Amino acid sequence: MQVNATSNDYYYDDQRNQKPKQELDKNAFMQILVNQLRYQNPLSPQDSDSFINQMVQLTTIEQITNLTTNMERMLKSEEFNRAVNLIDYQATALNANGELVEGIVEKVTVAGGEPMLVIGNREYSLGQLVYISKPPVEEQEPAGTNNSTGTKSEEVADSDNNTQVEEEPTTAE
Repeated sequence: MQVNATSNDYYYDDQRNQKPKQELDKNAFMQILVNQLRYQNPLSPQDSDSFINQMVQLTTIEQITNLTTNMERMLKSEEFNRAVNLIDYQATALNANGELVEGIVEKVTVAGGEPMLVIGNREYSLGQLVYISKPPVEEQEPAGTNNSTGTKSEEVADSDNNTQVEEEPTTAE
């Protein structure tokens, strides 16, 4: 009888290089629980209290995992909101060369899940910010200034109907 060579057609090389998990997730915990039930001694089965305790632990792990995921989402949302609130603010940031760059935050983008501030057509992370100041205030004409004469008018509140009445100033002759 002749023996032929064997082949490795069903061998997955990448499985051998896969690193073991350092954490137990809910799936791993469930596999352990199922294997305990499958291979328990039929003459002395597992106590129902310990089974319930393990189910409670599984539920607790699942809820903590969900809570962590939600907290991470909330943190990312909060970071993005902080970044958006800085639009039109004067900012100083460190660039990749360690030099200070000043400018106005023009917009916010997201790269790799992290908000990036656009200052002078370049992106900077919140961690690169060194200084932030309020946006420059544009000078506006004071309220009530008459453009043609440059005189101020007085506003008087009419107490009968809660409306504002504008009175023209009297000019001295």
